[in-house]
Amino acid sequence: MADELDSQRAAVLLRDVASWTTFPPTAGVIRFSSADSKVLIFLPIPHDPVTDRTLNGAEKRAILEALEPIGLRDEVRTALIFALENDEQELELSRNDVTAHDVEPLARAYWMMPTWTQRVAVAYLLQDHGDAATAIDVWSDVLSAPARGPDSVRHIVTAAALAWLRGDIASMDRYLDDYELARAHARILSQILGTTRRDATGPDAG
Repeated sequence: MADELDSQRAAVLLRDVASWTTFPPTAGVIRFSSADSKVLIFLPIPHDPVTDRTLNGAEKRAILEALEPIGLRDEVRTALIFALENDEQELELSRNDVTAHDVEPLARAYWMMPTWTQRVAVAYLLQDHGDAATAIDVWSDVLSAPARGPDSVRHIVTAAALAWLRGDIASMDRYLDDYELARAHARILSQILGTTRRDATGPDAG
């Protein structure tokens, strides 16, 4: 079942987002109606909310054990340890070790993370390779992460997510420089994606 945005928010989306070239590959049908400034989007993907808290040692060990079958390179496994610890300095250094071949296993690891803190950290590692199909779903999900301010890793990840979803990574700088714009676009898209996911079991879904 599609959800209709009110006219004001739809107008913003039509103006700033209609030219975007990339949406999640599972997004189904995206339709823009300029006649009544409504936006209809079908996105039949289940959405599992995650909490925002600190993991304890047992939880971190369990996640690392669950990641073993993915076949991570040693450097990437180390990077995920830093993601679990939310070590921002080491995450930045580890980002340089991520290659295009690591995108798929990192995207799989993203969905295994139980909190926004860890999901944002994994998305941070992906920001240089965000055009891969397996990364697009990560970007659409991470937009729902609670904000932490203009100088936070979350703002960097939000800017990257919006840029990759636009299909224009150069626009990341615009979002980095304008925190309020980034949050506004993130709120609009996360509402669209979240609402249509919740309604995906309706008779018109997909």
